[in-house]
Amino acid sequence: MILIKPIRQIKNYFEFGIFFILKKILPNAEIKKNTVLFVNTGEIGDLIVSSILLENPQILESYPRVDFLIKEKYLQLFQNYSGKIDFIGYNYLKYKYSIKYKYNLIRNLRKKGYEKCIHLSAAKGILNEELVHLIGAKELITINNFVKYLGSRLGKYFLKNYTYILAEEVLNEYAKHYALMKWLNKKKCKFHFNSNQLFGHIKKNIEIKDNNIIIAPFSSAGNRDWKPEYFKIIIDQLSSRFKIILIGSLNQKKRLTLLAGKNKNVTVLAGNLKLNEIPKLLANSKLFIGLDSGITHIALKIGIPLIAIIGGGEFGRFFPYRESEKVRFLFHEMDCFLCHWECSKNEKYCLTDVTPEMVINEVNKLLK
Repeated sequence: MILIKPIRQIKNYFEFGIFFILKKILPNAEIKKNTVLFVNTGEIGDLIVSSILLENPQILESYPRVDFLIKEKYLQLFQNYSGKIDFIGYNYLKYKYSIKYKYNLIRNLRKKGYEKCIHLSAAKGILNEELVHLIGAKELITINNFVKYLGSRLGKYFLKNYTYILAEEVLNEYAKHYALMKWLNKKKCKFHFNSNQLFGHIKKNIEIKDNNIIIAPFSSAGNRDWKPEYFKIIIDQLSSRFKIILIGSLNQKKRLTLLAGKNKNVTVLAGNLKLNEIPKLLANSKLFIGLDSGITHIALKIGIPLIAIIGGGEFGRFFPYRESEKVRFLFHEMDCFLCHWECSKNEKYCLTDVTPEMVINEVNKLLK
């Protein structure tokens, strides 16, 4: 039995009540043949994982119309994409707190009459489940049956209403997407991880690439962060040989500035970069160091040398993935992996037992 916190449970059932009312009053959808809506309500990392769909346009040859629903704040990440998929942005906070906005968004999506609605989000929550199930599509498809945040009853309710649940036994999110692509395209063909549909517009500047190391010391969730003092050690050591650029969100600026100190070889870009500028910055760097985060997914997709301190909270679900001669994932192996970052220890030893010396050693190997 899946147990969730009482407050979350109350919120879930309140939202389920709204879902039930909307289901009764929304107008019927007129289904249009061979139309597809992909839905991913996740963050940057989730969207980069799903971007392998863009890199393989052959899977959508038999679908004349394909849309992709994401949070509007991430639309700029795809502004240079010129394929057949049309992106639709929605305001997550308005959707969460305004019933009027929620009703209008779903009504407008129902008017489009999708034959298939494919749910790509890594985690199932009441808000993204109600959105998918109210679209009015003839077929509902999901690649995830992870219902921890829904609880047993609501999880069972939504899962039984899917037409197909794909890749149930597959852990890794990238692998789940490959399973979906095989299902969409019945022909046997080779799938690409990166065919430059998304970041092919980026031009690399060799002069800059020789100097910069990009470091993203903090994750958006904060629950998978390495010790800041460890990052301070590697920043101080590497800045004697390279120019270091620290990147993060605006609300991380104070912490990034403390890590930089008065070091003239360290630049802080916190909130200064647009989402579509991050890939270019990474592509023109010598190395990236980060965590289990969205920017690490971008670095992996671009193909630059990278080191990521990932811990074990979601081990294998996102990372490690595509480890190679220029890609390193660092962690301390423990028997409690896949705890979903609900740590039962005094501290997250899977992260903290990774030492600065280990990171520096990998930097030297990669840049040798």
